[in-house]
Amino acid sequence: MVAVPERLSNGERLARVFRAGYPLVWLPTHEEDEALRVVREAAIDDRRRMYTWSCVQGVSEGMLEHSSPENGSESPIVGMARLAMLVRDDAAQSDDQSGDKPAVVVAMDLIEHLGEPRVLRVFRDVCQRVERSGGVLVLIDHKDQAPAVV
Repeated sequence: MVAVPERLSNGERLARVFRAGYPLVWLPTHEEDEALRVVREAAIDDRRRMYTWSCVQGVSEGMLEHSSPENGSESPIVGMARLAMLVRDDAAQSDDQSGDKPAVVVAMDLIEHLGEPRVLRVFRDVCQRVERSGGVLVLIDHKDQAPAVV
């Protein structure tokens, strides 16, 4: 009998990456809406909450395509700090009984901002908090070259 290769959607493949325990995933693309759809699919498949940040919208609940952003969270420093708090709170709420896993947080077009030392510092804090919690930080960016820190 010949084994038939498994055909997985992009979301299912990304969910496997989440389950493998990678705390940081970088998706360089100009197709931002498609990338967000795939991340949402993966988060649903892996039973995770999702939060998003962009410098235009700020922080918002990521499972709903047009959810209301949090006022004042547009700056990279404030936005990343808010994501760090959401990761902390989410990890405290996640438990084995519900089956929910720590959150996926998505930052869109953040790489350009990482040249500023304070943004880089808060980004590192978010990365550490995400890794300790078992969550995932997804960078969706139009740049195809990440700085060495990523």
